[in-house]
Amino acid sequence: MQNINGILLLDKPSGITSNRVLQRVRSLINAKKGGHTGSLDPFATGMLPLCFGEATKISHYLLNEKKTYSVEVKFGVSTSTGDIDGEVTGSSKIKEYSEDQWKKILNEFKGKSEQIPPMYSALRYKGKRLYELARKGEIVDRAAREIEIFSMDLVDLSKDMINFEITCSKGTYIRVLAEDIAKKLGMLGHVSQLRRKTVGNFCESKMVKLSVLEDLSQNNKPEISDYFITIDEALTEFSVVNLNDLQSSKFRNGQQLEFNTHFDDKVKVFDHNNNLVGIAYKKNKNILAPKRIFHLS
Repeated sequence: MQNINGILLLDKPSGITSNRVLQRVRSLINAKKGGHTGSLDPFATGMLPLCFGEATKISHYLLNEKKTYSVEVKFGVSTSTGDIDGEVTGSSKIKEYSEDQWKKILNEFKGKSEQIPPMYSALRYKGKRLYELARKGEIVDRAAREIEIFSMDLVDLSKDMINFEITCSKGTYIRVLAEDIAKKLGMLGHVSQLRRKTVGNFCESKMVKLSVLEDLSQNNKPEISDYFITIDEALTEFSVVNLNDLQSSKFRNGQQLEFNTHFDDKVKVFDHNNNLVGIAYKKNKNILAPKRIFHLS
């Protein structure tokens, strides 16, 4: 096993769980430690950031980032899971709308709102995953959570389908949104295709397919490291503080540091050799306290 520290933006294929594809990649690159940030449903494709080694310490920040999806909604049929993988639970007549009408309808969903998570989700209820209860036919009360939709643009439409691109906050369930759109129009519906295009500042062009990683691994090619994003590169919105030797030693030992200057709320800390030491938070106007300490050497 290798001490690999970095992030891979995997283009997750359809038909596999996020955890299973993580374990597959972890095996391919022989990494000791790994985790994903924000799972995708088995049928969904697209960006799944995989954090390895010390990069797992920043997974929380990636989970909180806004995300962009390409969504296809099929009307006239509802399913148990709200997506194409579920069993059909109902049908309705199809109502047709013009392109301008659809743009107006989608625009009404923009902004902040309350959304109740679906039963088929990985959230926990009394120690059990909701999807485990759902598979047993159990339904429990779920608290509504605030979400925000920043943009929602129509891409394509047909008699019984629409395709749109959406940028939304963390915790937004696209399956629930699709059902809400259908319900608002007096129809049933489900997500027939879902692709995540971006997470935070990570762009679609940086993704790598599982098949590419498999090919590089089988042929023992070193280029696999070219696809890694460093922790520093991932924390683009963090301000930078450079420390001298004494300050670096104190910081690595978990001590707070006092400066004659003010700081932003999110700070990444480097030593005098420009090596990333960790992440700090502003305790007071001029005091930095360690949040995460990295061991990258």
